Amino acid sequence: MALHQPVSLMREIDDLPAAAVAIAQSLDIATLAEGVETYWQFGLLKIMSCDQIQGYYFRKPLQADEFLVYYNAHV
Repeated sequence: MALHQPVSLMREIDDLPAAAVAIAQSLDIATLAEGVETYWQFGLLKIMSCDQIQGYYFRKPLQADEFLVYYNAHV
Protein backbone atom coordinates (compact mmCIF):
# COMPACT_ATOMS: atom_id res chain seq x y z
CA MET A 1 0.00 0.00 0.00
CA ALA A 2 2.82 2.44 0.77
CA LEU A 3 4.11 2.14 -2.80
CA HIS A 4 0.85 3.56 -4.17
CA GLN A 5 0.68 6.59 -1.91
CA PRO A 6 3.30 8.70 -3.76
CA VAL A 7 1.53 8.10 -7.08
CA SER A 8 -1.86 9.11 -5.70
CA LEU A 9 -0.29 12.09 -3.96
CA MET A 10 1.24 13.23 -7.26
CA ARG A 11 -2.18 13.00 -8.92
CA GLU A 12 -3.67 15.15 -6.17
CA ILE A 13 -0.85 17.68 -6.53
CA ASP A 14 -1.47 17.83 -10.29
CA ASP A 15 -5.21 18.25 -9.77
CA LEU A 16 -4.90 21.43 -7.69
CA PRO A 17 -3.22 23.66 -10.31
CA ALA A 18 -5.40 22.12 -13.03
CA ALA A 19 -8.51 23.06 -11.06
CA ALA A 20 -7.21 26.59 -10.42
CA VAL A 21 -6.45 27.11 -14.13
CA ALA A 22 -9.85 25.70 -15.14
CA ILE A 23 -11.69 27.97 -12.70
CA ALA A 24 -9.76 31.03 -13.87
CA GLN A 25 -10.41 30.18 -17.52
CA SER A 26 -14.15 29.71 -16.86
CA LEU A 27 -14.18 33.21 -15.34
CA ASP A 28 -12.14 34.61 -18.25
CA ILE A 29 -9.21 35.42 -15.95
CA ALA A 30 -5.64 35.13 -17.25
CA THR A 31 -3.43 32.63 -15.43
CA LEU A 32 0.20 33.00 -14.34
CA ALA A 33 2.21 30.15 -12.82
CA GLU A 34 5.17 31.28 -10.74
CA GLY A 35 8.06 29.25 -9.40
CA VAL A 36 8.31 26.77 -12.27
CA GLU A 37 11.63 24.95 -11.89
CA THR A 38 11.44 21.80 -14.01
CA TYR A 39 10.53 20.69 -17.51
CA TRP A 40 7.91 18.40 -15.95
CA GLN A 41 6.17 21.35 -14.24
CA PHE A 42 6.40 23.42 -17.42
CA GLY A 43 4.89 20.60 -19.50
CA LEU A 44 1.96 20.12 -17.14
CA LEU A 45 1.19 23.82 -17.13
CA LYS A 46 1.33 23.96 -20.94
CA ILE A 47 -1.10 21.03 -21.13
CA MET A 48 -3.37 22.92 -18.72
CA SER A 49 -3.19 25.95 -21.08
CA CYS A 50 -1.79 28.23 -18.41
CA ASP A 51 -1.44 31.69 -20.00
CA GLN A 52 1.92 32.70 -18.56
CA ILE A 53 4.65 30.69 -16.86
CA GLN A 54 7.71 31.98 -15.07
CA GLY A 55 10.44 30.64 -12.85
CA TYR A 56 13.99 29.31 -12.63
CA TYR A 57 13.24 26.90 -15.48
CA PHE A 58 13.52 29.87 -17.84
CA ARG A 59 15.94 32.19 -16.05
CA LYS A 60 17.09 33.02 -12.55
CA PRO A 61 15.80 36.27 -11.04
CA LEU A 62 17.86 39.30 -12.07
CA GLN A 63 18.74 42.54 -10.33
CA ALA A 64 17.43 45.65 -12.10
CA ASP A 65 20.78 46.49 -13.71
CA GLU A 66 21.26 42.87 -14.85
CA PHE A 67 17.76 42.88 -16.31
CA LEU A 68 18.47 46.00 -18.36
CA VAL A 69 21.59 44.41 -19.82
CA TYR A 70 19.68 41.19 -20.61
CA TYR A 71 16.70 43.08 -22.04
CA ASN A 72 18.82 45.32 -24.25
CA ALA A 73 20.72 42.32 -25.60
CA HIS A 74 17.53 40.44 -26.52
CA VAL A 75 15.21 43.12 -27.88
